[in-house]
Amino acid sequence: MRNKFIFSLLLVYSFTFISVMGQPAGSGSSKMAGASAMSGKLTGLLVDKATKHPVEYGSVALFRQNDSTLVGGTISNAKGQFTINDIAPGRYFIRVQFMGFEDLLVKGIMINPRTPSVDLGELALSASATAIKGVEVVAEREMMINNLDKKIINVDKNIAAIGGSAVDVMQTIPSVTVDVDGNLSLRGSQNITILVDGKPSGLAELSSGDLLQQIPASSIQSIEIVTNPSVRYDPEGTSGIINIVLKKRSLQGFNGMASVTGGTNGSYNTSLNLNYRKDRVNVFAGYDNRVGTFKGTGSMLRTTVSDEFTANLTQNETSEFSRNMQSLNTGMDYKLNDRNTLTFNFQLRDMHFDNDGSRISLSTLQTGDTSRYFFRTSNSSRHVNS
Repeated sequence: MRNKFIFSLLLVYSFTFISVMGQPAGSGSSKMAGASAMSGKLTGLLVDKATKHPVEYGSVALFRQNDSTLVGGTISNAKGQFTINDIAPGRYFIRVQFMGFEDLLVKGIMINPRTPSVDLGELALSASATAIKGVEVVAEREMMINNLDKKIINVDKNIAAIGGSAVDVMQTIPSVTVDVDGNLSLRGSQNITILVDGKPSGLAELSSGDLLQQIPASSIQSIEIVTNPSVRYDPEGTSGIINIVLKKRSLQGFNGMASVTGGTNGSYNTSLNLNYRKDRVNVFAGYDNRVGTFKGTGSMLRTTVSDEFTANLTQNETSEFSRNMQSLNTGMDYKLNDRNTLTFNFQLRDMHFDNDGSRISLSTLQTGDTSRYFFRTSNSSRHVNS
């Protein structure tokens, strides 16, 4: 019995020792498991360096410091804030990217049990400036534009604008007819109204031909043909309106244009347009001179046959038409606002037209005898000054 009691005490003591000795080992393994399961957190705020406004949807990438391996990432919210969770202990760096801003690197980020959460604070992004080569956009206007209420002809697309007058341009426009005297007809009717820049020309005493002759084609931007005028034009009693839109310079500073053209029979044209614009004030001046001579010849043979005689009539004629036209236009514009401009304008026009001609008429009989000889000369001159 005594031996059994001693054996029991030894057995109890052995189990107690094992239990006591095993308790520290169990406690140590639990602490190590908790350390390996620790996860860190990284936060920050992305802002624009210039404006201090939050940067929304900025990309934040997290890399391991030793091998630059990407281990996580996120994007900023509407307030520019970002958070990256579940970061294992270690040393890291981040790269922040957003379109229009330079990349930002933040190094030396340490995650450990002592500092599991790291707040980077405000990260300012600098805008990136990219220099690109200038791009020139060139657009060409169509020669003819058809609108609901009018037809617009861009004169700079017409070769007649080189050295010609408004009459030369009108001869190329459909539905407009120009007779030998330069008078206009719109769809067969001469009952038309001619406007310059949407206003009456102030030369009601001139015919349409004379009025258009004194306007150089080089100073015309476009011509508007209004076949169905609205009440804004006061169209009562007219079959249509022809509005001549003159060129206007909108460039700041001093600019100008000079041109000289020449042709046969002593024909030449000169044009000088100057313009100076500064802010709301625009000063302009222009001078045009057109000189030309037009020669013509004609002949006719008429034979009259009857029972009693046969007669021949021979006619030969020559003609020479010359013109010398000068115009001076100067003035000043003052822009009151975007829709109203006050203009002071002075125009001086001087036009000379000379027409010389001769005709020889010879009537002969069948026998060859001269029955009549007639020689006629004519000379006419017209001067318009306004």
